[in-house]
Amino acid sequence: MATLTRNTPVSEPLVVSVQSSETAEARVPATVTIPTGTNRVRFPIESVADGVTDGNRTVTLTAAAPGFVSGSIPLVVSDSDLTDLVVSRLTFATNGIAGNVLAVSFRIENRRFVTVTSSFTQRIYVSEDPVSGGDLIAAQVTWPEPVAPGGFLDQTANIRLPSQPGTFWIVVQGDANLEVNELVEGNNTRLSDAPVVAGASYTAVVTASPEVALANTPVSLTGRASRALDGNAAARVPVDLHVEVRGTVRVYRVTTDDEGRFEHLFQPLPGEAGVYGVAATFPGVPMPPAQDRFTLQGMRINPIGPVTVVEDSSVSGTPRILNLSDLPLTGLTANVSSNTPGFRVTAQLETNRLAGDEDIALAFVVNAVSTESPGGIARVRITSAEGATGDLIIPLDLERLVPRLVSDPGSLNATMSLGHQRVVTFSVSNEGGIPTGPLELLLSPVSWLSAATPAQLPPLAPGSNTQVSLLLSPATNLALNLFSGEVVLRSTNSGVRIPFSFRAVSEMRGGLLVTAEDEFTYFAEGSPRPTNAVVLLADGLTGATVATEETSADGEVLFESLAEGDYVVTVTAEGHDSFRRSVHVSGAPNPSCETVAAARRRNVLPKDGGAPGITAIRAFLPCQTVRYTFTVVPTTVEDRYTLTVESVFETQVPIPVITVDPPLGGPLPV
Repeated sequence: MATLTRNTPVSEPLVVSVQSSETAEARVPATVTIPTGTNRVRFPIESVADGVTDGNRTVTLTAAAPGFVSGSIPLVVSDSDLTDLVVSRLTFATNGIAGNVLAVSFRIENRRFVTVTSSFTQRIYVSEDPVSGGDLIAAQVTWPEPVAPGGFLDQTANIRLPSQPGTFWIVVQGDANLEVNELVEGNNTRLSDAPVVAGASYTAVVTASPEVALANTPVSLTGRASRALDGNAAARVPVDLHVEVRGTVRVYRVTTDDEGRFEHLFQPLPGEAGVYGVAATFPGVPMPPAQDRFTLQGMRINPIGPVTVVEDSSVSGTPRILNLSDLPLTGLTANVSSNTPGFRVTAQLETNRLAGDEDIALAFVVNAVSTESPGGIARVRITSAEGATGDLIIPLDLERLVPRLVSDPGSLNATMSLGHQRVVTFSVSNEGGIPTGPLELLLSPVSWLSAATPAQLPPLAPGSNTQVSLLLSPATNLALNLFSGEVVLRSTNSGVRIPFSFRAVSEMRGGLLVTAEDEFTYFAEGSPRPTNAVVLLADGLTGATVATEETSADGEVLFESLAEGDYVVTVTAEGHDSFRRSVHVSGAPNPSCETVAAARRRNVLPKDGGAPGITAIRAFLPCQTVRYTFTVVPTTVEDRYTLTVESVFETQVPIPVITVDPPLGGPLPV
């Protein structure tokens, strides 16, 4: 027989289709109906005598119904005449005491047609989870008598529960040493339906004294441990004391005396306060509900960082004071103590009463009355009528009044033309609290830089400013470079550095002719040049792009009216390697704007060179005669790919090929 169950309401009957995976071994009804009012029904299984000795055969029975997840179980059909031992019953008390004896009773049935003639062994295990395997052996017994077909045996064994309290399952193995030749060996182990709850072998109770005290007061924790079986004293046993405050639990282990009593002096952390719960337990047991409570009265003031006070000014703050217990603090006072000269600190409370678990504001003001000290510490002590105290520590720093020079702009950037003068002006202001001394202008020792304003300037009052002018006078032969340095404006009590970056430029203009070439230019008929090559012209000092052009049909680009100076030329073309080179463009006082073709017609610009006011360079771009391309094809195996590499060779390339005759390794003539 088999049992079919459902997990839905039983208000309507349910028709279930049932199938056997091998109808030549086992047959079942095509449908089974679970009637109204029940969630299960039994149905018959018919084994088939097929006349074939084929040993054990596993048949899968499957049940299915519309709207339900199907279920299946394996069934072993055998033509062997062997026994089959099954643990059919397992009973024990579901409540016990850790470390004590538990009686376990079980029944083993012989569900086949052959008598068990030999003795066999049964084992009992204790499991920490409802899964058999890898468990602790608790007992082993032997059944010495025969067991007839359809017969059974009843055994009872005493096991000792683990010493630690907890929840445990019992496992019985019917033929532990495989001493009986069975039809199926996998069904003679049984796991208990319900666990046994093993309580502690002794319990403890703790009380605290005093019930209310100030923070930092030691609290005495005393109590007694009793045996669970008879209530007598648990002598010389360990007990865990749990102390909890605001979600934090501390555990202290003590040992009872001969009368089961214990005592522990709890020392709170410095400044710690609040409402504490205490409980005593068997070692290793999590904290149960508190058995007693005590309160330490105290307060906490939110800490503050360093307070910086400017000379002859003040700074204020309002940190919060928190009552750490549920009892009110009354008669609050605030007293300031400070050993730092030059500072005056005052403090005032929002109210003189602080309710339990509430907070109030503490307002303080710090005045810097002199420059006698650069800083120090101020302490504000809060005291309640109950004797609770709290300290606010105020680190003090003095910021002296000084002048502070600031330039606008913060750095100088300009160009200067060779042979001409230019004035660069900037502003300097005093954003400090006192006047500066007389100001002195210091310049870098270069020939082209001088002061257009007096080098000696009057003091600057707080909030005032002055204009400073510099004269740039680059000579005609000064290098066309970027010159960097700094200008310093200082006094006896302040100063400022202004970095500068001045670039020398020429007013003369010139042109740059770029001619693109490749192997075809030298070895192919007609000497063709690459067309549509991209020529990028960049500033040689800053790298900024000056112009971008494409070569014409004759492979040339002419950049006109360029400022004299250094440039970087980059030429790229499809199917070619790139070209990059630095070039200096020389200028002329009155550059010609005529085209390259016109210059050549006047024989001013030769085919292979430049001309006055025009610099010419040749950009050779090697042809890429071989190209490699690859594709990545994902495969069905994760993180594996197929890479296909394809080589493409250019043909009919006019590039010289050197051969050795005779070939390498051949015989040499003598």
